[in-house]
Amino acid sequence: MCEFIIYIKNKECFSTFSSVLSKIIKFNFLILLIGNLGVGKTLFTQYMIRCLFKSNIFIKSPTYSIVETYINNRFIINHLDFYRLSQSRDLENIGFNEYIGNNSICIIEWPELYINDLYIADVIIYIYKYSNNTRVILLKTKCLCIKKYFY
Repeated sequence: MCEFIIYIKNKECFSTFSSVLSKIIKFNFLILLIGNLGVGKTLFTQYMIRCLFKSNIFIKSPTYSIVETYINNRFIINHLDFYRLSQSRDLENIGFNEYIGNNSICIIEWPELYINDLYIADVIIYIYKYSNNTRVILLKTKCLCIKKYFY
């Protein structure tokens, strides 16, 4: 996997980062988001879905619903949040395997709680709080085409 470190200074930079990353997204794509509470995992997802849909669509956190699905004429995006799951058996109860693949894009928050092999993902994004407004992102990806955007 290729690794990149990106400094995000504000929400506008988060939006730009999501826009750049959206250029490599394709069907059957898995993105894992890892970071503490409040670092911007859902914010990243909001910007990403808006970039892909080319719309200011309302995106809500799946913290309580576990899964939110967004569909337009180009994409099916499944946004999952594993934070509130209590055991790995809960993945079966929500039909987790149905959300992976099936020509959709899957974005998962808190995957480290229940996915043993994180490297199954196309993109892994670690988000760290550096200061009140600044985040440091460690981006790991199998997609070599992204190099031209971050070098």
